[in-house]
Amino acid sequence: MSNSNTLVIGALGRWLGEQRECWLSTVIATWGSSPMPVGSMMAYSAGQGIVGSLSGGCIEGDLVRQMEDGSLTRRMGPAGAPLQITYGETEEERARFRLPCGGRLRLVVERLVPSPEVIDHVTRLEKAVTGRRPVARQVSLTDGALALEFFTCTPGLSIDEERLVQGFVPEYQMLLVGAGEVSRRVAELARNLDFRVFYWDFREEFLRGWDVEGTERVTEPIEKAVRERFSDRYNAIITLAHDPRLDDVVLMDALETDAFYIGALGSERTATERRKRLEQLLDEGNSLDRLHAPVGIPIGSRTPGEIAISVLAEVISARAALRKAV
Repeated sequence: MSNSNTLVIGALGRWLGEQRECWLSTVIATWGSSPMPVGSMMAYSAGQGIVGSLSGGCIEGDLVRQMEDGSLTRRMGPAGAPLQITYGETEEERARFRLPCGGRLRLVVERLVPSPEVIDHVTRLEKAVTGRRPVARQVSLTDGALALEFFTCTPGLSIDEERLVQGFVPEYQMLLVGAGEVSRRVAELARNLDFRVFYWDFREEFLRGWDVEGTERVTEPIEKAVRERFSDRYNAIITLAHDPRLDDVVLMDALETDAFYIGALGSERTATERRKRLEQLLDEGNSLDRLHAPVGIPIGSRTPGEIAISVLAEVISARAALRKAV
């Protein structure tokens, strides 16, 4: 699940809790060149603005105009069933909304009124998402009825004549160990790749220089944090301190989690020495096969920026494999 959709769900919960009428639009299909993928969401409430994106700005203004002038509500009729709207069906529309290369996209648009049923639905959805619990949201396309189904790990979106089903899995997190320059560069890139980025270090001289906007510092004991906050399959844990005092203790705990990626910075020699240390410290039966060390793909990287690209390339590949698996 993208961080953008997490923010959309949070905004809906906040606005409905304030007894505000809301609109929720979801991309259900794309053709050609589309700015945003299927499953992208946008929330809107009068006077509160837009959260999320459907097209990078091309069609949002047109939708908001129709939401505010009542035309969408009239089209829904007395039953209040969600609407399906396609943008970019003609050359004129593609030019008007600046959709490139023959692009088209189809939306489901819902009007959410602050009734007890709707508030309960969004509240439970938000709790599942923030609690990192996979959940599927179901919307009736005939009358707008809402339902939730909790499941194991099935993401994605499906739609037929009667209902829309959108599965949400936890957003991807990345825990960086060490607050040095390589971690800074990795964090800057990862934030733009739909990772929620956390960092941990106990060395004050490194922490004082950390200024990567949008990242979150882990302040509780790292063993507790790894076990309770970074243990599911939607986490990447990467040690970049190049200091056994930081790296080894985290790797020992990380290898007991379901994290989809575990990596450690260092040369081949450093990696070999690290494996020997960990083999002596790990519980019997705990394998080092999941450890990516040296971290990253071999592209001849030397500078912190080049190393960050190498690391993220390998992490993205592992995330893509996870998405196929689930």
